Amino acid sequence: MVFETRLRTVAQPSLDDPAIAEAAALLQAGATVAFPTETVYGLGADCTKADAVARIYTAKNRPHDNPVIVHVAEREQIDAFCEAYDERVALLAEAFWPGPLTLILKAKPYLHDTVCRGLDTVGIRVPAHPVAFALLKKSGLGLAAPSANISGKPSPTKAKHVWNDLQGRIPLILDGGPCRVGIESTVLDLSQPRAAVLRPGWITGRQLDEVLGAPVTREGDVAAAHRSPGTRYRHYSPDAPLYVLQPQVGDDAFVELQALILQQPAARLGYIGMRREVVTDQATALFYGCEEIDRFIHDLYMNLRQMDEEGVTHIIVDGCGEEGHGRSLMDRLRRAATVVLVSDRDTHAFCLKLSTEWAIGNSNT
Repeated sequence: MVFETRLRTVAQPSLDDPAIAEAAALLQAGATVAFPTETVYGLGADCTKADAVARIYTAKNRPHDNPVIVHVAEREQIDAFCEAYDERVALLAEAFWPGPLTLILKAKPYLHDTVCRGLDTVGIRVPAHPVAFALLKKSGLGLAAPSANISGKPSPTKAKHVWNDLQGRIPLILDGGPCRVGIESTVLDLSQPRAAVLRPGWITGRQLDEVLGAPVTREGDVAAAHRSPGTRYRHYSPDAPLYVLQPQVGDDAFVELQALILQQPAARLGYIGMRREVVTDQATALFYGCEEIDRFIHDLYMNLRQMDEEGVTHIIVDGCGEEGHGRSLMDRLRRAATVVLVSDRDTHAFCLKLSTEWAIGNSNT
């Protein structure tokens, strides 16, 4: 089905705002609506209606075995969607809700096939964005809402990103301005006795440890990770090949890869990182200092999308250490990457492989 997509700006979000009222009515009727949260823009539908949630999957081309998060206006609403839970939920809700933390809890059976995709758990959170809050309150619904993009592409942090991906696929986009955080929520599994981070995000493991008074598991096992959205498939990828260099990759290896790319016909290199002294003037370069991890994260999806829009053909991104927010950044880069290069030797071998592949390709044209 092709829609005439409307883009409506919400300047002063309230329950009386006409755009909020229109969006709430669409959601109550079983339609999908894109709206901002503090993390990224989400594509919402009534989580209790299987046909409404199915429209999310169709609009996004989302794999049907990938569960979605339920968003609610207030933490008291989780009783409607989740089975019995323990005191950890109250501690975490008090500390981080509304905010970028998703909790994996045992789901009510009626949600298993709708948003849980056959699992017995559901991710739930209270977003911290005034447009999201007004929409949730006005509609009175719990909203299933993955990111409002074509599956696999960088998540949208501006309304124009949603428009570029989903125009003609959904009826309405609410524009609430740029997202404050810029990456998806931290997903914490509380369905088991030991709390486990299934997807790192803005809320760090150390913050969770402090609130719970015990260390959370930083790496869930593969089976557990499937309870979290955004962990089964490649995500966040630009159209251009993305080469991620770990901090151990030196400048000489970087220069080798850079030079190889620029030898290709019509190549245009994009770069995001700290190597000001060795990046060629031919590159579309965005520089971040080692102390600017938070800004790097906030800008990541926007920058990857911008490079695609500017016709960049290959992107090199410097990785970082995995303390604090660095772990969240590296999680997103690994999922988006064509390849992650971890050493000079690794990079040199990859350059030889690329050079051979491209030489064969050029000889066959």
